[in-house]
Amino acid sequence: MCETEALTVPLPTLEVAVCTVGAEGIARVSQMLPERQEGVSYLVSWQRGEGCDVPQRLASRRDVRIVMCGRKGLSANRNNALDNACGDIVLIADDDLVYKPGAFDAVRRTFAEHPEVGYATFMHDGPGERFYPAEETRLGLPLPRKFFQTSFEVALRRNSRAGRLRYCERFGLGSGRYICGEEELLLRKAIRSGIDCRFFPVVIVAHPGVSTGFNPSMRDGVNRVRGVLTVIDHPLTWPARTLARCWRADGLRGAVCGLRGAVCGLRGAVEACFSPWLRRYMES
Repeated sequence: MCETEALTVPLPTLEVAVCTVGAEGIARVSQMLPERQEGVSYLVSWQRGEGCDVPQRLASRRDVRIVMCGRKGLSANRNNALDNACGDIVLIADDDLVYKPGAFDAVRRTFAEHPEVGYATFMHDGPGERFYPAEETRLGLPLPRKFFQTSFEVALRRNSRAGRLRYCERFGLGSGRYICGEEELLLRKAIRSGIDCRFFPVVIVAHPGVSTGFNPSMRDGVNRVRGVLTVIDHPLTWPARTLARCWRADGLRGAVCGLRGAVCGLRGAVEACFSPWLRRYMES
């Protein structure tokens, strides 16, 4: 042969792990899912679904599995999905997303072409200002300046150490005191565990709603989480850094807001320092 044919790398299977709650949530899932695609399946983890009917549009699809979750909180729901996943790659999802054409194949190709990567994070379109690296980036601590991820940007290689990662159920919507930050904690745990975590500058999905971190009514909880994350990122200098981060976030809204944000951040940081649960989670 005059030319050598390029070897075709087989694409791993992709399972989209969708978390939802109640009858309205499962109805949104039935409207959200794209048409059937070879190598792609969907796992729906459903809270408060007892006594609710599964929409026929969803029940008739052979590429969809539904598992019930009896625990409270978004992180518990995500963990239930991860516990029941069976695809080679698991893509975290919510019930109100719009996937870009070709997004699933892009995720599958990324993992096929980077067999060393266990944890990949991508990009999404949506309201709120976001900061992404300009190019593919190996993620380590400290993270790139102003970078933070959203759970539905994350995909994990299931048959690897990344596939054994689970969210901290003290964090996330419905958990109580720490209303967000579960995905940030997950990423830091993955990095500390030595997992190859990589950012890829590929937009895979659009999210029409406002993320928790951009919701003004949740500022106190967001700042508590900022304090926790600052302790993890900067264990020796967290007091000054927590004050600075929370003041920068809320100080433009006025001195009172800035002071309140700083106090909430310090409370979260102190709780993280003196509570054994954070150390147990990060080291487990």
